[in-house]
Amino acid sequence: MDDIGVLLYFVTYLDWDLLAKTKKEDFDLAIIQLLFDLVARYETRYKTLPRPDFLVDELKSNLQGRLTSVESSYVVQFFERWMEQSYSPEDQPYLADKVVQWLKRKRVTRLIRQADSLLKRGDVDKISDIAKGISYIDRQSAPIVNHTSALRERMEAWKRAYTKAGVPSPLALGQFTFLLPGEVGAICAPPKIGKTFFLIWMGSYAVVNAQARVLHFTLEMSAMEIGIRYDLTFANQFGMRSICVSDYGMRYQEIEPIVSSFLQPPAVLLQVDVSSYAATPTLLESKFDQACSTLGSKPDVVLLDYLNLVHSERVRDQSHLFSVGADIIEWLHSFAKENQVAVWTVARASREGIRAQETVGARLKGSDIGQSYAFLYGLDHVVVLSDVTKGDAASNRSSTILDVSLVYSRRCPPFYGLKVEIDYPYSRFFVPPRSRRYVEGALSNPYKDLQGVIPFRKDE
Repeated sequence: MDDIGVLLYFVTYLDWDLLAKTKKEDFDLAIIQLLFDLVARYETRYKTLPRPDFLVDELKSNLQGRLTSVESSYVVQFFERWMEQSYSPEDQPYLADKVVQWLKRKRVTRLIRQADSLLKRGDVDKISDIAKGISYIDRQSAPIVNHTSALRERMEAWKRAYTKAGVPSPLALGQFTFLLPGEVGAICAPPKIGKTFFLIWMGSYAVVNAQARVLHFTLEMSAMEIGIRYDLTFANQFGMRSICVSDYGMRYQEIEPIVSSFLQPPAVLLQVDVSSYAATPTLLESKFDQACSTLGSKPDVVLLDYLNLVHSERVRDQSHLFSVGADIIEWLHSFAKENQVAVWTVARASREGIRAQETVGARLKGSDIGQSYAFLYGLDHVVVLSDVTKGDAASNRSSTILDVSLVYSRRCPPFYGLKVEIDYPYSRFFVPPRSRRYVEGALSNPYKDLQGVIPFRKDE
């Protein structure tokens, strides 16, 4: 494969892994370097393949002076081959291997060319960097760059500011006081209320404050949607710089480290996108093993979004919720125990069940809140969310106030009616002003020692 063939691969397939590993310096001619740079910037920014006319416009606006005859011939050849090529999706694995071979050949050639002069200058580190670049080509994902030092001061400032105005959160994962390895917890709520926001908030908190290794399975939302929500949560809830794609190389693949470049080791956030599959325990275990290989060790926390989409392999009739739920929970507990990971998941519950929960209150049992909770038996922790924003007021708001209730916990006493406001556009959580007295009173014990912090929302 030649340089133009590599360019054609990148305008035909969205391959974030190879795109991140390929540098414009790998191409020989300046005009090909410019074309690759334009393609890479376009795909990274817009998350789609460029059209020829768009690329022509970008090329015109970025050219400095006129093209030489040699450069013109390369540009014409590239666009002619682009118009004539007829690659299919089935061709991608073969062509990707060809790109990897081309990339290795280019890196080795460059290393040989530069080694002599670099050794004469004593620049051994440069040789080592080039050699490392060759070894990274075979890995599943591009190396994670650690930007911890640049953001450590901002993180410390956030902690100081939020600790003064914050309140203890019953969902803390600071030292796994709420969920230990081998335990399974579920966040239950009606559809479209904010279950995934809670799950993402917990994952963000675990990696920032506990330096945990978190693995997030995406069963419903796409990897891009989950990545964007993590981006917003880190930027707006935790006061960090918003994740810039060009700075951090955020990519959306089936198994991908996301927004982990500035986290303090050993913290890492890894997502596994299985939204295009029919999720079964066997599939999830297989992807878990692949993720562990990418991570280099087992994670501390597994987030599963969401439980209802896991299909039993032993129960054929999926209409029997009790049987299917028991089957899945049995597997989930075995999975958590065997791998010694803490598992949090979200699960859809009926509105009738939520109303029953509000009626029963502190005397709530799993059997009281409807058939939707059949699969909850055997869980170690159960959190129920219900929307308290009613009528037209709810439809006109960009945020929702939820009742958060810990209806069951193996190690903590239950609580009911904690008001939490989710600011959807910014993926933030607040305790509304009217809940301040409840939080300072009812939740002061035994949760005062937990490290989770949800800030108070100031009166507007």
